[in-house]
Amino acid sequence: ESREFYLEAVAIWGKYDLILIQEVSPPPSWFPSITTCTPIYKPFPVPGMRGLLIIAHPYTARLIRCIDTPGLHTQAIEVNMTPPLIVVNVYRPPRDTSVVAEICASLATLHKQYGHSHDFVVAGDINEDLRDQTGNLCNVLFHTLMAWFPLDIIPCAQDYTWHRNGSYSCIDFILASPTLSDQLQQASSCQHNLADHKLLTATFKITPPS
Repeated sequence: ESREFYLEAVAIWGKYDLILIQEVSPPPSWFPSITTCTPIYKPFPVPGMRGLLIIAHPYTARLIRCIDTPGLHTQAIEVNMTPPLIVVNVYRPPRDTSVVAEICASLATLHKQYGHSHDFVVAGDINEDLRDQTGNLCNVLFHTLMAWFPLDIIPCAQDYTWHRNGSYSCIDFILASPTLSDQLQQASSCQHNLADHKLLTATFKITPPS
């Protein structure tokens, strides 16, 4: 069972509209294997660094517009729903404090442009336990941004989202606008043997365009 077919199966058989993936190695040579979904890839401009990927279900792909983001560690799309939706894919490298300011600035720019008219979903590998509001500077920056938006933490995983060699931590999150989190129908996490991160899932009740 290869990674690409697993991801495609999640999108099609699981009926998820979008899958957000971080640290996708360039070049993504397995893109041609994705025949029924639409991959949207944002490469990292530094050679050897991994990029961000969004896989869209065929129905959802026709509703998507890509949005430029000023930061290197964020990827954004607009989805033509009711109300319209901004989805942001985020990767913060571990132990890299400087990237947090870049990510927060990128999200703030998107909020300034679309916050008055769009709901937001921000998801990815943040490498910070956002459940702890008394943590370090990075945690404080994220929580300040979440309060300003505002954004709610979707309760996908109660214990951990990452594990390796007996170590466990909760560093992956799905965040959503309060109006959207009120429409949450399901949130969960599951482990797969192809990754050391859990797959986080969230289902919202959203009205498609007429």
